[in-house]
Amino acid sequence: MVFLSPSEGSLLVGIIRNALSSYLSGGRITLPENVPSKFMVRKGVFVGYEYIVEECGIRGRVSRGRQGTPFPSEHLVKLAINTAINLAVNDPRFPPLSFLDLNSIVIEVSIITGIKSVKATSPEELLSCLEISKSKGAKYGLMIEKRLVKEILLPQIIVEYGWDAQRALEQICFKAGLPLDAWKYPDVKIYTLETQVFYELEPKGEVIERKLFFEKGED
Repeated sequence: MVFLSPSEGSLLVGIIRNALSSYLSGGRITLPENVPSKFMVRKGVFVGYEYIVEECGIRGRVSRGRQGTPFPSEHLVKLAINTAINLAVNDPRFPPLSFLDLNSIVIEVSIITGIKSVKATSPEELLSCLEISKSKGAKYGLMIEKRLVKEILLPQIIVEYGWDAQRALEQICFKAGLPLDAWKYPDVKIYTLETQVFYELEPKGEVIERKLFFEKGED
């Protein structure tokens, strides 16, 4: 589902960067005024950071983590800013970002535009309806639920690792602390996450929408 236009996605990433800059330089959280009405809609959102690195003349990206929620607990712009700041300074996996670090990271934002339960009567049917493959990519992210346990897997992670549908399901089970074949259990629920992903090509640079699924690919 297309929720934001390319220009709106670019604006949202810019707002996140400006809020980070304000917070890391002075400890203030700045909420923008006069934003597009879509930014005031409640949507789930994830924010991620990557470092741009160069080794032997080859430029690449190294993840500095992602964080967020698939559930629309706040207005999109407020949730995106709060998530970005929390990821910057409170992620126990990494040292807090500094103001100067903003010159070397690129920002990614993933908007969760829909969550849909997958109805399947067999593991084979489940695999066939997920629209995830090594050649085509991932049309959706995944969420798994077993009683109080919930875990998500964003589509860009599936694409980055080149997983097919079964491997993606096994990995989300692993993340949730469940057996790798728990996705086959009758008491386990699988959901697809419709997602729009925007990210910077360079720190403070052009923002594009990331294409994760290719209709004409073949298995």
